[in-house]
Amino acid sequence: MAPLAGVDTAGSLLARASDADAVAQYLCDRDVVMTMADSADAPTTESGPSGADDGDGSEETESLAELATAVLWDGVIGAIAGAGGNAVILGTVFLASLVGGFDLASFGTVADLLGFGAVLSGDQLLLAGLAVFLLGGVVTLPLLLVTIGSFLPGRDYATKGLSFGAILWTGFVLAYYPGYSGLSFALYVVSTFVGHLGYGYVTGTLLDRLFAEEGRPVVAASITAPTARTHDPSNRDTTLVDDERGN
Repeated sequence: MAPLAGVDTAGSLLARASDADAVAQYLCDRDVVMTMADSADAPTTESGPSGADDGDGSEETESLAELATAVLWDGVIGAIAGAGGNAVILGTVFLASLVGGFDLASFGTVADLLGFGAVLSGDQLLLAGLAVFLLGGVVTLPLLLVTIGSFLPGRDYATKGLSFGAILWTGFVLAYYPGYSGLSFALYVVSTFVGHLGYGYVTGTLLDRLFAEEGRPVVAASITAPTARTHDPSNRDTTLVDDERGN
C-alpha cells in the first residue's frame, strides 16, 4: 500500500502544480485585459494633426473676421466724426471768403499742384480740390487723431484735437496761401486757425462720444501713450486706454 500512496502523492503534487500555472496565467491575462480597458477609458489629451489644424484655422479665420469688422466700424465712427469737423472748418473759411479772408479758388490751386490740372480745369478743378479736402477730413485726419494724437496733451480726444488742429493749420496756411496782404492776410490767418481748432475739437468730441461705448479704437489699441478718455454723459470717465500696463 505504501507505493500506491507515494504514487498518489506525486500525482497530487503534479495536479497542484498544474493548477498553480493555470492560476498564474489567469492572473496575467486579467492584468493585460484591465490595462487595455484603462487605456480605452482614459481621456484623450492630444488631438490628431488634422483636428488641430482644423481648429487653429477656424479660430484664426474668426479672429481675422472680428478684427476686420472692428476696423471697419472704427472707420465709420471716424468718418462721422470727421464729417462734423469738416462742417466747422468749411463753414469758417466760407464766412471768411465773404469778407476777403479766404479765396475758395485755393482749393482748385491745390488740386492743380496734386496733378489734377492735367485732366481737369475751371470749376472741375475746384470741385476736385474740394473733394480731396473733404476726403482727407473724413478718412485720413480722424485716423491720425486716434493714433499720433494719443501723444498730444489732454485726457480726451476733444482736448487733444485742439493741438492736432493747430498742427494741421501750419501746413494748411502755407498750402492755401495765395498772396494775401494787410487786413486780408490777418483775416486769412485768424479764420483758418480758428477753423482748424474747431475741426480738431469737434472731431475729437464726436470720437469721444461715439467711442464711449465701443472702447479704444482698434488702430490705437497697441500704442503706448498717455491715457485718452472718452466723453461719458454719465460721468463715469470711461477710459480709451487699457490700465493694465499701469498696474
